[in-house]
Amino acid sequence: MKFFKDIKSILQLVILLFVLFALILGFIYVSNTNRQQEDSNIVKKTEVNANVSQEYEGIKIGLALGGGGAKGFAHIGVIKVLQENHIPIQIVTGTSAGSVVGALFSYGFNAESIQRILKDVRYALIDFSLSSNGFIEGEKLRELVNKNIHNLPIESLTKKFGAVATDFSSGDVVMFTEGDVGQAVRASSSVPAIFQPAKINGRLYIDGGLTAPVPVSQARSMGADVVIAVDISDKPTEEGKGTFHQPNSWFSTLDQSVIILLNTQLKKELEQADVIIRPDLTDIPFFNFFIMDATIKAGEEAAKAALPKIKQVIKQAQKRKK
Repeated sequence: MKFFKDIKSILQLVILLFVLFALILGFIYVSNTNRQQEDSNIVKKTEVNANVSQEYEGIKIGLALGGGGAKGFAHIGVIKVLQENHIPIQIVTGTSAGSVVGALFSYGFNAESIQRILKDVRYALIDFSLSSNGFIEGEKLRELVNKNIHNLPIESLTKKFGAVATDFSSGDVVMFTEGDVGQAVRASSSVPAIFQPAKINGRLYIDGGLTAPVPVSQARSMGADVVIAVDISDKPTEEGKGTFHQPNSWFSTLDQSVIILLNTQLKKELEQADVIIRPDLTDIPFFNFFIMDATIKAGEEAAKAALPKIKQVIKQAQKRKK
């Protein structure tokens, strides 16, 4: 009798393991099916946009996405409005947070998918290191990007893409237009003293915002006839007086210090843009990744307000081409 009880127990265990295995296979199948459906939706969106955007034929439109930490979620809102209004973007340049969103957009993700991917991006920043060069290593950010774009190199993305960084030795602006996407984004996003500098081909790179806060000239160099710039940096509270909010925490102190440092370079870049989109992000700190929805909404509102100007400059560019 004991023998049969043991056999019965073994059979029950085998059945239980079989059921668990079947459930796992089912989960994998459903996950793969959903992923395939999502990829299919991306392809369909691309095809639809290709048809409706014939009115902009002959014009290369570039999107220059600026840096700004958590404020970069606003780029998702801008992209959403551009897609809904069938504004075809062929060239994307990004600095820091702009390079993260720009890389995913250039792969082919729509705004909704980008939001889903970056919803928990703060966990990618929990990558602590004891290095004296920075307390965040940055490898998790690189892995997050590469995982979602299936490790494609920059030159294989659906849009021309450039991630802008700063050479740590020379101080020169550098744009990555080929190679490892995640590594380029990691270099572009390496905020000094926070992220460790990214090492690529023996050279160290830090945040592109130090040399190209909104990479407009880089979009021009890639062949854009029209450049839409998205500036997510803070602005003076009193127009014309150059007065900023008084910082009330170490977050806002660091945030404002960076803004003041980059303000002159920012003006030079924006002078070269055809359209400047400036979301109202006054109450959104540089490091607050917990208010994503409000930040995206601010991007949407600013992009909607800029639509008439965008369509106008595109038509003007078409006339110049004829």
